[in-house]
Order: sequence, then C-alpha cells, then structure tokens
Amino acid sequence: SSPNNYKLLTYQYLLNRLQDDCKIEEFEPLAIEYIEHINPKDDYRMYLLSDYYFTNKKDVNSAENWINKAIKLNKENAEYYFLRSQIFLKMGKEKAAMKDINSAISINDGLYRDTSHFQKFKESLKPSE
Repeated sequence: SSPNNYKLLTYQYLLNRLQDDCKIEEFEPLAIEYIEHINPKDDYRMYLLSDYYFTNKKDVNSAENWINKAIKLNKENAEYYFLRSQIFLKMGKEKAAMKDINSAISINDGLYRDTSHFQKFKESLKPSE
C-alpha cells in the first residue's frame, strides 16, 4: 500500500475514533486538515464539520460554508439540505430554508414527512406571538 493510502486510512481511523469518543475539540482541526490536504472531496466530513459548527460552536457562517461545500460535491443527500435549512432558519433566511427543506423532501420523501424534525421545522416557520 502506498504512503498516501496509509495516511488517508490513518486520518479516517482517527476521525472515526474522535467522533465515536465525542472528543469534539480534537475533531475540528483534524477534520479540517484531512479535508484540505488529504481528501478534498469528502462531502460527508464537510457535513460533519458543518454540523459541528452549527451545533457545538453556534457559528452559522462556518456551518453554512462547510455545508455549501458538501452540497456542491453531493447534491443528492437529503440530510445536507435539511441541515442547511436549519442553518438558514437560524440566520433568518426563511425562504432559503423552505427551499432546502423542499429539496430534502424531493430527494427522500419518506425521510421527513413523518418525522418530528419536519414538524418542528414547520412550527419554527410560524410567526411567534
């Protein structure tokens, strides 16, 4: 096996271990280095980074940046559009959020129609009293 393949497998192993062990603070720099230098087409890791920034850091700009990169590489993943819809909603971009939730539904109709996530999303779009 080539040195580059070994390096790729090592990064993948470490990233999986960090995710499994919930060592979030160690996951971020390793995941960024992995994407930038080892596998720049790993849309799933970009999705994970976006989720990390959105959920853990409350950094919607970085979250949007990473999820946009993931969607650019893989336009057929409903989860990516769903996450971006939540990011857009947090940014106050309701129309963009609704467009993405519709994209997620069109990709995988059954995934969101019967879930509490979709209901919560619809509720969050209603004007507060």
